[in-house]
Amino acid sequence: NSTQALELLRTSGPYDFAVVDNDLGASKLNGVALSKELIANGLAHVVGFTGNYSQSLATDWQAVGVSQILVKPAKIEDILTALRALKVGAKA
Repeated sequence: NSTQALELLRTSGPYDFAVVDNDLGASKLNGVALSKELIANGLAHVVGFTGNYSQSLATDWQAVGVSQILVKPAKIEDILTALRALKVGAKA
């Protein structure tokens, strides 16, 4: 769940990146809210991941600092491209 994930990252992070699904089930936070916490606290750069893409969702993710959003099912090449883009962006 999102609360456990956030606590784990707070105690063992930071990490280079996290791939965050927007639908976290019955968690307190959805993927956008979890991403906001991760980015704001410097715990990880985030790739958003969703099976229900919409422009509204993309706007919400971009507003919290997520620049890479993947739609399920994603090809491994697309995931690697998104992660490489994060790495390049982190150096800038």
